[in-house]
Amino acid sequence: MRDSLSTRRKVLDAAEDAYATIGVEGLTLRLVTERALVNLASINYHFGTKRALAEEMLRRRLDPLHRDRLALLEAAEQAFGPELRVAHVVTAILLPGIGRMLASESRTHLAAFLTRCAADPTPLIRDAMTLQFQAYGERFDAAFVRCMHGIPPTHVLWRVRLLFNAVPGTVMNPNTIVLLQNLLAQPTLTLADVVTQFVGVIDCKDGEASDKEALREQVMAMERVMSSMPVYRQWNLSLEHPLGSFGSSTAQQVG
Repeated sequence: MRDSLSTRRKVLDAAEDAYATIGVEGLTLRLVTERALVNLASINYHFGTKRALAEEMLRRRLDPLHRDRLALLEAAEQAFGPELRVAHVVTAILLPGIGRMLASESRTHLAAFLTRCAADPTPLIRDAMTLQFQAYGERFDAAFVRCMHGIPPTHVLWRVRLLFNAVPGTVMNPNTIVLLQNLLAQPTLTLADVVTQFVGVIDCKDGEASDKEALREQVMAMERVMSSMPVYRQWNLSLEHPLGSFGSSTAQQVG
């Protein structure tokens, strides 16, 4: 049993590495077997098909991430009640992924993997991503609609989809990567600054600019929620965390 689990883990590690560095083109059974140092029969035994391998590769990384997101959203809902704001919901989406990357010894690899997953248009990845995120996505959609009073739900969800679907694809653009390297290398740039920029895209009235200072205060209010959750204390994660060299090296790896 232990050998079987070890083989399965090696195959998933190899598939993830191939996908993060090459993309879906790297998920060939030949390349995965070479990287995992196993034979084709092992992959067929554990996964059966390339689609099943891709789904399990994504599930292994994304299920814990989605659970962390939902737990942070639920904690924010409990803490703020009817005062829940878009800033709190966006923070609940972004912080778990950032926290996992900062806490990981292979942070640039994880950043490249997650960014590629989010931007990948191929049916193999998109279908698996949609299936895995559907239940969590509906939960976050409801939270966004609830805290954006006076805006039709279809307009709210259009803004949310535009932001979270367009940004990963834009980040994968080589020209954008150069801009990101310069932006993220700023020594004073913090997590709160980045999250606030995301919030401002969604939480604005038609024709009016967002009050960035007010939005940043709402983002920073999530520090109190995070401090009550053991995983964030374990990660030693703060919204005032400077991105510095982490941001620059991550942008280089994604490119």
